[in-house]
Amino acid sequence: MHQRPATFRGQDQGLAAHRAQANALEIEAGAKHRLADEYDAAQERGEVKANGGARNFSVPNKNSEIPSAADIGLSRKQIYDARKIRDAEVAEPGIIRLRSAVSSPAVP
Repeated sequence: MHQRPATFRGQDQGLAAHRAQANALEIEAGAKHRLADEYDAAQERGEVKANGGARNFSVPNKNSEIPSAADIGLSRKQIYDARKIRDAEVAEPGIIRLRSAVSSPAVP
């Protein structure tokens, strides 16, 4: 069996690492897209607090209070970032895959 020179084997490993990183970024973007969809749907159903609206200055009843993003372990920045990714993908389908392909070298 013919062995490839060490320099080519190293390049193959580098390409595989870039491909794995691009795949990981696509998976992460997909998860953020789903997070944005699920969070927005939960807001519409009244399961988590929505921004704005009338403020309630009464003493809250902990048993009936609607949880906020922080109460469920999310920061407002995480939700904002997830919505940005989702909105970009909706506006231009495939943009995440395109961006991850551009950031990694071409596969021969």
